Amino acid sequence: MKNYTNVIVLGILLAAASIYFIVTKVNFNDVLLSMGYYENKITILNTGDLHGHLNYNNLNGEYFSLDESHLEMGMALVKGTADEIKKKNKETLFLDSGDMFHGTNEANVNKAEGIVEAVNLMGYDAMVPGNHEFNWGFERAMEINSQLNFPMLSANIFKDGKPAFDQYKTFHVGGKKIGVFGLTTRQFLQNMQIYGTQGITYEDPVKSAKTVIQELKKQKVDAIILISHLGDDADKEEIIKNVDGIDLVLSGHGHHVYEKADKVNHTYVAEAGSYSAYLGVAQMYFKNNGVAKITWRVTQSKDRSKEDKAIAEVAGKYHAIAMENGKEIIGRSTVDLDGIRTHVRTRETNLANLITDAMREQGEADITLFNGGGIRESVPKGDISLYTIAKPLPFVNS
Repeated sequence: MKNYTNVIVLGILLAAASIYFIVTKVNFNDVLLSMGYYENKITILNTGDLHGHLNYNNLNGEYFSLDESHLEMGMALVKGTADEIKKKNKETLFLDSGDMFHGTNEANVNKAEGIVEAVNLMGYDAMVPGNHEFNWGFERAMEINSQLNFPMLSANIFKDGKPAFDQYKTFHVGGKKIGVFGLTTRQFLQNMQIYGTQGITYEDPVKSAKTVIQELKKQKVDAIILISHLGDDADKEEIIKNVDGIDLVLSGHGHHVYEKADKVNHTYVAEAGSYSAYLGVAQMYFKNNGVAKITWRVTQSKDRSKEDKAIAEVAGKYHAIAMENGKEIIGRSTVDLDGIRTHVRTRETNLANLITDAMREQGEADITLFNGGGIRESVPKGDISLYTIAKPLPFVNS
């Protein structure tokens, strides 16, 4: 009887292991696709809030997901990771959710010259302009738009009464017609204040979304994707609750990391974090000429052998320029200076205190107020160069 007991226990363990393997490794939606339950599958790759993070970095305790992962893949490794996924399904769109061009020393070289060079090698199909695309003014944002080999899409920014950007674009992928449109936060006007906002107006994103969706439906698209730089809270509370017809919202602006998509009404919402920490992967399954199911995951890699060589070369070039520009040592710290996003936006930190003390002294003021969101990274202890101090303070503020 004891021998039989051992066999039974072994059988149960093997069965449990098999079930675990099937549940964790087998994609049942792909099984249904192979059986003909679904008509087709289109892959949607997504990044957002890259903020000029060209280079791989896994060193100094910066933010960059809600669990405070330190990894920044850099654009070369994001491209290599995306290319691996594209090999598995050629029916793929690659979309970005905004704030791509400003936020690092490398990005500040000639007003994002290197970032433009790099992202034109990434394989993007479209992006939405975020508020930080306008940090160097409206004219530079439009110049960048003209230099890209993919479109910026925004349905709610107007110049002299006319759309400033293409409002939407349709893509033919895997036998389906996919409509993609963008919406930008009102905050972009604040980012331009030092340059002036003459003739530039902002339309209510709900109104803009309804207008564009009506047009896309006339064109008989099979699915509609919104690449949004409104923030996922506004996407859910304002757009989805008041606008029908959107299948997938790829959110930006909040820097949040969604491990799985939320479903609000009939619309899926997801966000892929920031600073190149993750690549978002949505799988859109079609049945009866419509979207039947959307899955979502985020992925990251530390395998630098996957890096795209051409982008790595661009990253190295502009990193060297930025390091040379910022090589002067201006101070030294005996402790790490805390600029982690979830800290500076919720409580006092030594880096925030140092910055405001310096502002108060320089301005001969009694009190200094500074927005926590203006601090973007930590500063490691040791010598502090101009390059080092510009990392947490990258923006053109006055």
